[in-house]
Amino acid sequence: MNFKNAAILAGLLAASMAPAAQAQGAGGPAQFQSAGATYRFAPGIRAVHKPAAKSVPEALAAVGASAPSFVAEKGRYLLYREPGAAAATVGQVGGAATLPVVQNVETGGLGVVPGTLVAVLAPAADPQSLAGSLGLELVLSVPAISTAIFRVPAQVDIQASAAALAASPGVVSAQIEVKEHFPVAH
Repeated sequence: MNFKNAAILAGLLAASMAPAAQAQGAGGPAQFQSAGATYRFAPGIRAVHKPAAKSVPEALAAVGASAPSFVAEKGRYLLYREPGAAAATVGQVGGAATLPVVQNVETGGLGVVPGTLVAVLAPAADPQSLAGSLGLELVLSVPAISTAIFRVPAQVDIQASAAALAASPGVVSAQIEVKEHFPVAH
């Protein structure tokens, strides 16, 4: 993203976050930690995966968005404006997942939340039971490193799910997965 696009995007984010900050008080939108960084959800900004065979307008049209709502391309994701969308949930439009977008509080960089949680488990914890009790889908369990990845269902608050998972017996820690840095083709 060039400097001009970054400045435009920063203005969009500031404008979209102002009402949320006022509604939530002086603290602004709820923040969370992931992989050592602090993030906050960007209300009104969503992401959709762009299949290689589709153009930007085609991928946006698949989720009911149009070219004027396009904000930026981030890796294989397209970021676009969707006013009124629930900030911390994965949506579903026409078979395509619409994903939350977050802003790194320290750097201002944007990240995509794919709707997964990464948990470090105590040795005796049963990830399948945890998934069932919390309404999550177990995506991957790696007992050798006491780690499991869970998918949050569409329309379920990701932050609330992460907090419930972190508070569960047998869970050492849990965090929301954020994809902020993508390889750049040279």
